[in-house]
Amino acid sequence: SIMINTYTGQLYTLSGKRIISLKLLGDYIQELTSHAATCGCQIQFLGESRRTGISSVLAARCIRCSRVMKMHTSEMVKLGKQSHYSSNIGAVLGQIATGGGGAHLGEQLMSMDIPSLSACSFVNLERSLGIAFEELVTEQLLLAGKQEQEYAISNNSTSEGIPACTVIVDGGWSKRSPKHSYIANSGVGVIFGTHTKKLGVCNKYCSICSIARHKN
Repeated sequence: SIMINTYTGQLYTLSGKRIISLKLLGDYIQELTSHAATCGCQIQFLGESRRTGISSVLAARCIRCSRVMKMHTSEMVKLGKQSHYSSNIGAVLGQIATGGGGAHLGEQLMSMDIPSLSACSFVNLERSLGIAFEELVTEQLLLAGKQEQEYAISNNSTSEGIPACTVIVDGGWSKRSPKHSYIANSGVGVIFGTHTKKLGVCNKYCSICSIARHKN
């Protein structure tokens, strides 16, 4: 069996709570158990050697051979050109989905004695996720349009040589003044292809197009 001892060195942290992947924890316990059986000694738990937002790196050391074995509390996920801990990505995604932000996340985690992301880290992850969302949505929209086009051609559904795709359209447009002026920039249209059942979206205002128009 493994006897876990605490270590009071200043290089390691032993306070608060952490969110840990059960799979990674199981693999880590197996590694410690296997090493303890091979080396025939106790394993000393050192604590947290590094923290990145919600995720941490935990460390334990063999008493006999002084080998230090480390464990990441969360898996690494590729996002754009960089890799991030999945728990950090999930935390930011949760705030995006619920309309929260970095401050809300910090308050929630603080009440559970769990460290949160810094404001800078939250904003950077939010920006990276926004870029990833845009790329994914654009890819899916183009794919859905191509599939609807191919279906229309295969069924000879054309108008003056142009594929006639049957779609279902709905939308909403908020207003910024009384009655029905509908002048807000948050108006959005949703289009469903009747064949693929996939949707496309279109907003009244696009910052990229607006900048391009001003630059001619």
